[in-house]
Amino acid sequence: SAMDQLYSDLRDFDGQDLSLLGDDIRNVELQIKEEIDYYNNRLKELNDPTNYWNAGLENIKLQNLNQALINFTQVIRLSPQFDGGYYYRGIVYKQLGNYSQAISDFTNYINLTTEKADGYSLRGWAYSSSGDDYLALADFNKQIELEPASANAYYNRGSAKSSLQDYIGANADYTKAIELNPNFSMAYNNRAWSKYLQKKYTEALLDCNKAIELDIANWVAWDTRQETKFALGDYKGCVEDCNKAIELNPKLANSYLFRGKAKLKLGLKADACLDLSKAGELGIKEAYELIKASCNN
Repeated sequence: SAMDQLYSDLRDFDGQDLSLLGDDIRNVELQIKEEIDYYNNRLKELNDPTNYWNAGLENIKLQNLNQALINFTQVIRLSPQFDGGYYYRGIVYKQLGNYSQAISDFTNYINLTTEKADGYSLRGWAYSSSGDDYLALADFNKQIELEPASANAYYNRGSAKSSLQDYIGANADYTKAIELNPNFSMAYNNRAWSKYLQKKYTEALLDCNKAIELDIANWVAWDTRQETKFALGDYKGCVEDCNKAIELNPKLANSYLFRGKAKLKLGLKADACLDLSKAGELGIKEAYELIKASCNN
């Protein structure tokens, strides 16, 4: 260090000009000041939540979720009344599948923020992901109270009602979302799926068509329409929609399953069995039951 160098110079001094030693001392003083400034700045950085905040956002972009979790935990430690720390840590917890911690953070966010509707939306989806659709419904009700003109709020509540098998109520909420936002592709898709579950396949198909018209890249809508066409006996159309869904999302197991099922109906056994094998590989157990029944003889 600078002080060690000064001591070394003093030990080596043997009567040379004192003015030279004075220069050495001044240099050492400057070096010590620089070292002190460096450590002061470093301590300031370590205690500045903004640095951890920026690092957390960057790690989310890079999908380094565990590191982002550490970053936002530091933000909260240094600034426990900052709502944004809970907001983003809750999002990270949800992405990591830790729904109880996400719910806790979103609750803190709701208590601290003025943007409470956003907090109820976030917490509602965390409840939904954890399987507690009743609490999700309650949060989406609160979101609608705070944002009565929000298409997303009605879409969210429709999703909770659908999970609770209240398809009539879900359809009403999706319809309200569409009234508020006529270009809401996923609202049309979800209303189609509710109608599908009610076996209203022709009505479901119309909503699927609209969802795809509004967003041709909406692979969820292609996936919904493939099942609807299968239910209507349009196996060729089902295969075509499966092809498009897989093109948009190559790991969409459900589309491999239905393409396999439709090809079996069309008598394309070899191709069908390949699709069923891929669906099974991607985690669908039903595919292996179909393989046992149709592909091993």
